[in-house]
Amino acid sequence: MTKTREDVIEEFHKKFGIEIDKQLTVKLLELRRALIDEEVKELFSDMDTAISHLKKGEEIPKELYANMLKELSDVQTVISGTAVSLNPFRKLDEAFVCVHKSNMSKLGDDGKVLKGKNYIKPNLSEMDKLGRLDLLTQNFLVCGVLICTEMMFRVHCQYYARHAYDFFSWETRMW
Repeated sequence: MTKTREDVIEEFHKKFGIEIDKQLTVKLLELRRALIDEEVKELFSDMDTAISHLKKGEEIPKELYANMLKELSDVQTVISGTAVSLNPFRKLDEAFVCVHKSNMSKLGDDGKVLKGKNYIKPNLSEMDKLGRLDLLTQNFLVCGVLICTEMMFRVHCQYYARHAYDFFSWETRMW
Protein backbone atom coordinates (compact mmCIF):
# COMPACT_ATOMS: atom_id res chain seq x y z
CA MET A 1 0.00 0.00 0.00
CA THR A 2 1.32 3.42 -0.96
CA LYS A 3 1.80 5.87 1.87
CA THR A 4 0.05 9.20 1.71
CA ARG A 5 1.90 12.42 2.39
CA GLU A 6 0.23 12.51 5.78
CA ASP A 7 1.49 8.96 6.58
CA VAL A 8 5.05 10.09 5.85
CA ILE A 9 4.64 13.27 7.90
CA GLU A 10 3.15 11.27 10.79
CA GLU A 11 6.41 9.28 10.93
CA PHE A 12 8.26 12.59 11.25
CA HIS A 13 5.87 13.82 13.96
CA LYS A 14 6.30 10.59 15.95
CA LYS A 15 10.09 10.69 15.69
CA PHE A 16 10.33 14.33 16.79
CA GLY A 17 7.51 14.34 19.36
CA ILE A 18 5.24 16.70 17.42
CA GLU A 19 1.48 16.71 18.07
CA ILE A 20 -0.63 14.04 16.40
CA ASP A 21 -4.44 13.90 16.27
CA LYS A 22 -5.02 16.76 18.71
CA GLN A 23 -8.22 18.76 18.95
CA LEU A 24 -8.28 22.34 17.70
CA THR A 25 -6.89 24.89 20.12
CA VAL A 26 -5.95 28.52 19.61
CA LYS A 27 -2.30 27.67 20.35
CA LEU A 28 -2.11 24.83 17.80
CA LEU A 29 -3.99 26.73 15.10
CA GLU A 30 -1.74 29.76 15.57
CA LEU A 31 1.34 27.54 15.37
CA ARG A 32 0.18 25.74 12.23
CA ARG A 33 -0.84 29.03 10.61
CA ALA A 34 2.57 30.56 11.39
CA LEU A 35 4.38 27.55 9.92
CA ILE A 36 2.31 27.65 6.73
CA ASP A 37 2.74 31.43 6.46
CA GLU A 38 6.52 31.18 6.87
CA GLU A 39 6.89 28.54 4.16
CA VAL A 40 4.54 30.33 1.75
CA LYS A 41 6.54 33.56 2.17
CA GLU A 42 9.76 31.70 1.34
CA LEU A 43 8.15 30.20 -1.76
CA PHE A 44 6.77 33.56 -2.88
CA SER A 45 10.19 35.15 -2.42
CA ASP A 46 11.71 32.63 -4.82
CA MET A 47 8.78 33.03 -7.21
CA ASP A 48 9.27 36.79 -7.18
CA THR A 49 12.92 36.27 -8.06
CA ALA A 50 11.92 33.96 -10.94
CA ILE A 51 9.38 36.52 -12.17
CA SER A 52 12.07 39.19 -12.08
CA HIS A 53 14.34 37.04 -14.25
CA LEU A 54 11.54 36.39 -16.74
CA LYS A 55 10.56 40.06 -16.96
CA LYS A 56 14.17 40.89 -17.86
CA GLY A 57 14.11 38.21 -20.56
CA GLU A 58 16.57 36.11 -18.59
CA GLU A 59 16.45 32.40 -18.01
CA ILE A 60 15.55 31.19 -14.55
CA PRO A 61 18.67 29.65 -12.97
CA LYS A 62 18.41 25.89 -12.42
CA GLU A 63 19.16 26.40 -8.74
CA LEU A 64 16.10 28.63 -8.46
CA TYR A 65 13.88 25.96 -10.03
CA ALA A 66 15.27 23.48 -7.52
CA ASN A 67 14.73 25.88 -4.64
CA MET A 68 11.13 26.62 -5.69
CA LEU A 69 10.48 22.88 -5.77
CA LYS A 70 12.01 22.58 -2.30
CA GLU A 71 9.83 25.44 -1.03
CA LEU A 72 6.70 23.88 -2.58
CA SER A 73 7.61 20.68 -0.76
CA ASP A 74 8.04 22.62 2.48
CA VAL A 75 4.59 24.17 2.03
CA GLN A 76 3.12 20.72 1.41
CA THR A 77 4.96 19.42 4.48
CA VAL A 78 3.48 22.03 6.83
CA ILE A 79 0.00 21.62 5.32
CA SER A 80 0.22 17.84 5.72
CA GLY A 81 1.66 18.43 9.18
CA THR A 82 -1.42 20.44 10.04
CA ALA A 83 -3.60 17.54 8.93
CA VAL A 84 -1.58 15.13 11.08
CA SER A 85 -1.46 17.42 14.12
CA LEU A 86 -5.13 18.34 14.22
CA ASN A 87 -7.59 15.47 14.30
CA PRO A 88 -10.42 17.16 12.38
CA PHE A 89 -8.11 17.57 9.37
CA ARG A 90 -6.93 13.94 9.13
CA LYS A 91 -9.01 13.37 6.01
CA LEU A 92 -7.08 15.92 3.93
CA ASP A 93 -6.63 13.53 0.98
CA GLU A 94 -10.36 12.88 0.79
CA ALA A 95 -11.13 16.57 1.26
CA PHE A 96 -8.72 17.45 -1.54
CA VAL A 97 -10.48 15.06 -3.94
CA CYS A 98 -13.87 16.44 -2.90
CA VAL A 99 -12.77 20.06 -3.45
CA HIS A 100 -11.15 19.10 -6.76
CA LYS A 101 -14.44 17.59 -7.97
CA SER A 102 -16.16 20.79 -6.93
CA ASN A 103 -13.57 22.88 -8.77
CA MET A 104 -14.10 20.80 -11.90
CA SER A 105 -17.78 21.77 -11.80
CA LYS A 106 -16.85 25.44 -12.20
CA LEU A 107 -16.34 25.28 -15.96
CA GLY A 108 -19.15 27.26 -17.52
CA ASP A 109 -20.71 26.84 -20.95
CA ASP A 110 -18.72 29.89 -22.08
CA GLY A 111 -15.42 28.27 -21.06
CA LYS A 112 -14.91 30.53 -18.05
CA VAL A 113 -13.94 29.04 -14.70
CA LEU A 114 -16.39 30.33 -12.12
CA LYS A 115 -19.18 29.28 -9.83
CA GLY A 116 -21.89 29.08 -12.48
CA LYS A 117 -25.04 27.02 -12.82
CA ASN A 118 -23.04 23.75 -12.92
CA TYR A 119 -21.13 24.49 -9.71
CA ILE A 120 -21.40 21.89 -6.97
CA LYS A 121 -20.24 23.04 -3.54
CA PRO A 122 -17.86 20.57 -1.86
CA ASN A 123 -19.53 18.66 0.96
CA LEU A 124 -16.94 18.09 3.64
CA SER A 125 -19.46 17.58 6.41
CA GLU A 126 -18.92 13.81 6.59
CA MET A 127 -15.14 13.74 6.57
CA ASP A 128 -14.27 13.17 10.23
CA LYS A 129 -14.75 10.15 12.46
CA LEU A 130 -17.84 11.62 14.08
CA GLY A 131 -19.46 12.20 10.69
CA ARG A 132 -19.43 15.98 11.14
CA LEU A 133 -17.02 18.84 10.63
CA ASP A 134 -17.84 22.26 11.98
CA LEU A 135 -17.88 25.23 9.61
CA LEU A 136 -14.49 26.52 10.81
CA THR A 137 -12.89 23.18 10.02
CA GLN A 138 -14.52 22.99 6.57
CA ASN A 139 -13.34 26.50 5.73
CA PHE A 140 -9.82 25.77 6.98
CA LEU A 141 -9.62 22.64 4.80
CA VAL A 142 -10.94 24.45 1.73
CA CYS A 143 -8.53 27.36 2.30
CA GLY A 144 -5.58 24.99 2.65
CA VAL A 145 -6.50 23.21 -0.59
CA LEU A 146 -7.03 26.53 -2.38
CA ILE A 147 -3.69 27.92 -1.18
CA CYS A 148 -1.90 24.83 -2.50
CA THR A 149 -3.85 24.96 -5.75
CA GLU A 150 -3.05 28.64 -6.27
CA MET A 151 0.65 28.15 -5.60
CA MET A 152 0.84 25.15 -7.93
CA PHE A 153 -1.06 27.13 -10.58
CA ARG A 154 1.39 30.03 -10.34
CA VAL A 155 4.38 27.73 -10.69
CA HIS A 156 2.81 25.89 -13.63
CA CYS A 157 1.93 29.20 -15.32
CA GLN A 158 5.51 30.36 -15.00
CA TYR A 159 6.78 27.05 -16.34
CA TYR A 160 4.41 27.01 -19.29
CA ALA A 161 4.95 30.68 -20.02
CA ARG A 162 8.68 30.02 -20.20
CA HIS A 163 8.29 26.97 -22.42
CA ALA A 164 5.67 28.62 -24.65
CA TYR A 165 8.22 31.36 -25.29
CA ASP A 166 10.80 28.71 -26.21
CA PHE A 167 8.31 26.99 -28.49
CA PHE A 168 7.37 30.15 -30.35
CA SER A 169 11.01 31.20 -30.62
CA TRP A 170 11.81 27.80 -32.12
CA GLU A 171 8.85 27.98 -34.50
CA THR A 172 9.90 31.46 -35.68
CA ARG A 173 13.45 30.28 -36.33
CA MET A 174 12.14 27.28 -38.22
CA TRP A 175 10.14 29.43 -40.69
